Amino acid sequence: MKKIIAASLISACLVVLMGGATGYYLVKSGKFGHMTSGPVQAEAPVNPANLTFISLPETVVTLSDSGGAHHYVLMELALAVNEKDKQNIVRADESLYQSIIVSTLSQKSFDDVQYMKVPEIRDLLAKALKSELQNRHMVPPFCDVLVTKAVFQ
Repeated sequence: MKKIIAASLISACLVVLMGGATGYYLVKSGKFGHMTSGPVQAEAPVNPANLTFISLPETVVTLSDSGGAHHYVLMELALAVNEKDKQNIVRADESLYQSIIVSTLSQKSFDDVQYMKVPEIRDLLAKALKSELQNRHMVPPFCDVLVTKAVFQ
């Protein structure tokens, strides 16, 4: 029974990795032109006095290391919002942001994430959040992402 479950998990991981690699290749090669990002718009300068930081709930992800052992990674992020009306959008979409965080971190091994510096994790998650929102034809309602807690166990 354990062998069947292990084989199923390994085959599912291989399918996800092969699909992701194929999608990455097709997007980067330009064969899916409608999925590539358009021209980058310059963002308006942010007034620090208008910033509000909205904390997202803690996100726990289980990752495997190179030896196959399971580890927990706990992340807590805060999103910086510079407009009052966007605060409600961020609060309403918390589940979406958590899903993107889990998806992004679960694509990494524990060894990779454990040795990343906090600014690298912040950049990884900020890019993932913004690109996923663009893929969904949504404008990111936040102007910055902050890592408020990172625990590796």
